[in-house]
Amino acid sequence: MVTIPGISDHDAIVADCDIKPAFCKKKPRTVFLFSKANWCQMKEVMMKFTSSFLTTYLDNTVENYWSSFKEHITMLMSTNIPSNYI
Repeated sequence: MVTIPGISDHDAIVADCDIKPAFCKKKPRTVFLFSKANWCQMKEVMMKFTSSFLTTYLDNTVENYWSSFKEHITMLMSTNIPSNYI
């Protein structure tokens, strides 16, 4: 930082900065290609899961139901639907 003579009785401050911008890279996200999904296989597996899911409806809490349903759907999507990363 340097002070140089300015206009009239005011001095000006000159500062040199060597700053590099920081860019945040986005994480790649999964995009499912639903038009190429194996729907028949998904229906078969889901029917089997439905029967086992309904037999235990008195034994679990809502949180347990939701987590098992979500895990099953996620597994079905990852195995039967092709995907790309963006």
